[in-house]
Amino acid sequence: MSLVDLQHIQRVKWLEDPTRHPYVRVTQTINGTKYSWKPALPGLQVLGWENPGRSLMPDGRNGCFARAVFFLKSYDPCPDPPAEAVTPAELRAAGLLP
Repeated sequence: MSLVDLQHIQRVKWLEDPTRHPYVRVTQTINGTKYSWKPALPGLQVLGWENPGRSLMPDGRNGCFARAVFFLKSYDPCPDPPAEAVTPAELRAAGLLP
């Protein structure tokens, strides 16, 4: 079970099909742009990200947006999925697969 709540994510821009893996890791980033964002995560294989990002303030005016990023580490898959992992079944249930 992931530490990021998939139910709040509306759309994901996938670079690679996540169903090719037993799980993908997911984390949340905070940045200053709602659209046109590309992750810079050295050493990680980014598979996709939430687009657009979610405003961190109810009025949407603070300029900070939360965004889920789906990725793999170089040694994935591990025998035991990590805490931040989500399976293709979880992504499908949340309506996030392409």
